[in-house]
Amino acid sequence: MALLVLAYGYDLPDGKYKKFKKEEKDSFEYFYDRFGVNMETAGVIAASFGFANWVSRPTGGVVSDELGRRFGMKGRLWGLWVVQTVAGLLCLWLGRANSLWGSIVVMCGFSFFVQAASGLTFGVVPFVSKRSMGVISGMTGSGGTVGAVVTQLLLFSGDTKFSTQTGISLMGVMMIVSTLSLTTIYFRDGGGMFCGSSDCDYQPLAGEVRPNLNELG
Repeated sequence: MALLVLAYGYDLPDGKYKKFKKEEKDSFEYFYDRFGVNMETAGVIAASFGFANWVSRPTGGVVSDELGRRFGMKGRLWGLWVVQTVAGLLCLWLGRANSLWGSIVVMCGFSFFVQAASGLTFGVVPFVSKRSMGVISGMTGSGGTVGAVVTQLLLFSGDTKFSTQTGISLMGVMMIVSTLSLTTIYFRDGGGMFCGSSDCDYQPLAGEVRPNLNELG
């Protein structure tokens, strides 16, 4: 369950982000078509928020580690939920922004938070299974493909009735909804968003040895 939530809860928002950046003839054309700026200016605007990736993903990882140190797995999960939900709200706002500068500011914030959520996701991944960490990391790291396809078919295909602006806002709604799946994640020794390890009555199976996730986190 944890693997499915992390894979698809991460795939969908990250895929929507990649869809917005790479499909629709790149995001700079969104500014060109929406606000009438020239192609050079639109290209600079589109590139500016991409530089946030240099710090946003590592920042997400640092935040996850700090929350894990203070609150255990509950802190890591809550941190991921908050950051990814904020990214969804900013995406929703982006589709409704009517000014050029407002869109630029919102897009930069959206870029930072959605990539920080990626770092926070990989702060949880190692605790799903230590024996299969490579497989789990690979499946989660392939995020984007499923989300891009789903978003393209639902919101941006030729048969859709949604405008680009409405589609972007609906992407935000989809991000917020998919992030709710984090509430279903539960680790036997680390707990979940609403149940810490000390609050749970889990009894290990005979001969089962499991690491304490709060100590590792």
